[in-house]
Amino acid sequence: MYGIEPLRSDVYSTYPESTNGRLTFTEGSLVGLNVRAEMDDNWTAIIQLLASGTNYPTIAATPDWKPRADWFYVVYHPLEGLSFKFGRQIFPNWLLSEFFDVGLTYPWRKPPSLVYGVALNKAFNGISTEYRHKLASDLFLTGSLFGGSDKSPWVWGGTLAASEIGITNLLGATFTLDGDAWRLKGMARKGQWYDQ
Repeated sequence: MYGIEPLRSDVYSTYPESTNGRLTFTEGSLVGLNVRAEMDDNWTAIIQLLASGTNYPTIAATPDWKPRADWFYVVYHPLEGLSFKFGRQIFPNWLLSEFFDVGLTYPWRKPPSLVYGVALNKAFNGISTEYRHKLASDLFLTGSLFGGSDKSPWVWGGTLAASEIGITNLLGATFTLDGDAWRLKGMARKGQWYDQ
């Protein structure tokens, strides 16, 4: 948690240089619960409940602290290195997708809003598969395919016009190369976006 309140004229930033200096622990604060249940050797259920001082993903909304299930999926591991996910998942397009809202694991105070704040949809409902292969003692290649749909509330633009952003026919793929102290990741996705 941190106590900085952003200027409402700059709805995309909660960094100190754009604040008005009032102390608050609402803006940007998160409370979460992550539960992982091993059902057997091949099946795992995972859920993450998250309550926010800001009504994420709605920018500059009034705080409501209502818990939301950002992750709610089951994982099937038929072989070593191969997995299938079914349910609500975070988009795998970010470098930090595996721990998107876990601030303790960030290399910075919060993810850069110019990268992580422009995504219209944070999560999707669908299916994904991932395969991780060891190329050398400290080199791994991971590939994934994903597909599904989503509908999320969103506030955007200087007038704070409210909208609901949806995506259908989502298809995408990621490729990640992990070394000893570095990571290279690429992603491509397509779908039909709409607003209501």
